[in-house]
Amino acid sequence: MPESITNLPSALKRNVRRPWLFWAILILVSMIISFCLDRPILQLVRRANVDGMSGDVVRTFESFKEFGQGVAIVVACLLIFVLDKPRRSKLLRLIICILLPLAFVYPIRLVVHRVRPRHTSGYDTVLSLGFFLGQNPQPPSLERPLPKQQKIVVTEPLRASQKQSFPSAHTATAFAFAVGLAALYPPARWIFYALAIGCGAHRIIFGAHWLSDVVASVFIGLLVARAVWNWRKT
Repeated sequence: MPESITNLPSALKRNVRRPWLFWAILILVSMIISFCLDRPILQLVRRANVDGMSGDVVRTFESFKEFGQGVAIVVACLLIFVLDKPRRSKLLRLIICILLPLAFVYPIRLVVHRVRPRHTSGYDTVLSLGFFLGQNPQPPSLERPLPKQQKIVVTEPLRASQKQSFPSAHTATAFAFAVGLAALYPPARWIFYALAIGCGAHRIIFGAHWLSDVVASVFIGLLVARAVWNWRKT
């Protein structure tokens, strides 16, 4: 048997001892790939014209967003409390799993100031990826505008929420929610993760977020929720 194959188990064991390195490499590679795909996917979404589809199709897509919103989370927690007494003691941990990723998402949003894809058509942003070098886009009347961020079409001022694309709060919440539910009900974990993926896909399809926004949020939701769930696990 080749030596490389015989050494595979020991190599895997070494990697398990350094999980942070695995996650660091995975996050870096995933973010680079997603940034490269941001513009092609945005162009594909615009050509698909989801808003022009029939109401039933749009409502079906919209339903996935609910998995990352408060109503679904409250209903799920109430159902667990009422119907599953053995798992009531885990509800507080589940709620912390869901809420803690948002403590990372919102500060990052306020620092990055990335314009949502559906609002970028009137702006020449850095690399055409929605990034501004400052808090607000600069109008063309400035004598010395900052490079690559001139405002070329003036329609109306961008609202704060329109400049908070990176990362996606819905997606981070959905994946954190999926982590908690999967820990409570392992046989149904693929259903929960499928719903979380659908939530992230919805944010891209409807122009609310770039692909890289969603990818970053997946890692935030997964890693923070797993850390919370495994902390002093009893």
